[in-house]
Amino acid sequence: MSPLAGFLLLGTLAAGPCNTTTGGEGITGTIACGSGAATFTASYAVVGSVQSVKVTVTGSGISSPIEKNIDIKTLQATFNVPSGEGRLFSIEVKTDAATYTQNYTVCVPDNQPVSVGVAIARENRGPVITGMSPATGTWVAYSQPVTVSASDPDDDVLSYEWSTTRGSISGSGSSVTLNTSYCSICTATVSVTVRDGRGGNASASRTYNVY
Repeated sequence: MSPLAGFLLLGTLAAGPCNTTTGGEGITGTIACGSGAATFTASYAVVGSVQSVKVTVTGSGISSPIEKNIDIKTLQATFNVPSGEGRLFSIEVKTDAATYTQNYTVCVPDNQPVSVGVAIARENRGPVITGMSPATGTWVAYSQPVTVSASDPDDDVLSYEWSTTRGSISGSGSSVTLNTSYCSICTATVSVTVRDGRGGNASASRTYNVY
């Protein structure tokens, strides 16, 4: 999965005590305490399209939670965070399918910026075939339209691959034509695979009586 989005939070920090504190599952990079900036990356693998990202900061000396909704288009925000140890950054990512939250306890050094990177990778949801017509067992001759109905929960653009065991397929997309010649007693199985271009696919087939 490739990164879908990332952002930085930069704040001017007030003076205060600072001790090295690290924590939080999935931290990438260094959370330092001292003269340098505090930097870390929160990594997410999510299902669905990202709807919102919110950061909440709490800790000793912070009377009310500091909350910031991140614009998912610019993916940047700036706010002030008092320095000190035990600053809890709670980063919430909401998609159209689920909500993901990770917590990171970091040390905020005196008068230094805090950089928080969030890397989001979207897990693919494959297409779903909801119907294919005509139904199996239908009698067909010469030129028969065949249609498949499919959708994709991630709204990916779908492609269609058709094949037949007898005759040929003409056309493209979700509706094609099965072309057959006369046959006294035989069948043709038409198959379709629907792909979303991101590794997801779904398949269906119908067998027709040819006359």
